[in-house]
Amino acid sequence: ALARRPDLKAASLRSEAAEARLLAAEDTVRPSLDLGGRLGLGGTDDGYPQALGNTLDDSDFSWQLGLTFSLPLGNHTARGNRAVSRAALEQSRTSTDILRQEITVASREAVRNLTLAIKSIEASGKTTEAAEKRLEAEQSKFEVGLATPLDVLQAQEAYAQALINRKQAVVESALARAEIERLRGNL
Repeated sequence: ALARRPDLKAASLRSEAAEARLLAAEDTVRPSLDLGGRLGLGGTDDGYPQALGNTLDDSDFSWQLGLTFSLPLGNHTARGNRAVSRAALEQSRTSTDILRQEITVASREAVRNLTLAIKSIEASGKTTEAAEKRLEAEQSKFEVGLATPLDVLQAQEAYAQALINRKQAVVESALARAEIERLRGNL
């Protein structure tokens, strides 16, 4: 369930995005050193075609190279943005952890429900068999005059209730299986 849930993947991606925003916000409060350069060719003449030809033929090069150092002083806005980004990252990580825990708890509960439903099916099967044998016994007694119609009716009701309980256990099992598939991200 943890590997395939789309909502957990989305939460992880939100955490990664928050990390990237924090890194960008931290860069705004750090000093920077930039290297820049420019290279050019030049040509002069009265007409454009001749000036273009002079540019490619002559060695009239120009170049510039420079360093720029920036030191942010008193940049309260950038520091505030960094604090907000840190808080957003922690919130995102916490939300992801909570979601992961909720999925784990729900998965364990769904497996437990399925296990109980399977045991309930087995138990209701045995109860159904016993109720059916009791009904057959009551009908046999009734045919020889040892049981009343009320005894047969009660045995029929017990058998019908056992059948209902078995079907309910089967439905609960199917619901538990569907919940497991939903938690795995298959539904």
